[in-house]
Amino acid sequence: MRVAEFFRTIQWRSTLQVALIRICAASFLWAFIILLISGHMSEAGRAMIVFIPLLIIAMLVAIPVIGLARAGVPFIGLLSLPAWLVVIGDPLVYLLCKFKPEWVPVEDFKFINAPVLAVFGADE
Repeated sequence: MRVAEFFRTIQWRSTLQVALIRICAASFLWAFIILLISGHMSEAGRAMIVFIPLLIIAMLVAIPVIGLARAGVPFIGLLSLPAWLVVIGDPLVYLLCKFKPEWVPVEDFKFINAPVLAVFGADE
């Protein structure tokens, strides 16, 4: 698949919606883990402040990188490694998908997914 074709077939609204939901869930869980480790609510709050922008940047880098990797650019996929930090939130998003499927625009959202989920099809 060529790069232009890859980007043309992505449903950007749905892809970014899924990415944002996963980022929020992952940030919440990372903050909770830090709260358990440190025992201080202020550390958990700082973790949320750090993880939300960090994960947004990781996902914004990873989406085009995955397109380039599918086009055959060697080793470019390594740039998407920080996006794996998002996967920790997938169980929460999975539960959300079971109770409110209209909020998660993925037909078969699994308990654990790849770090970058692109929703393909024609945008409405």
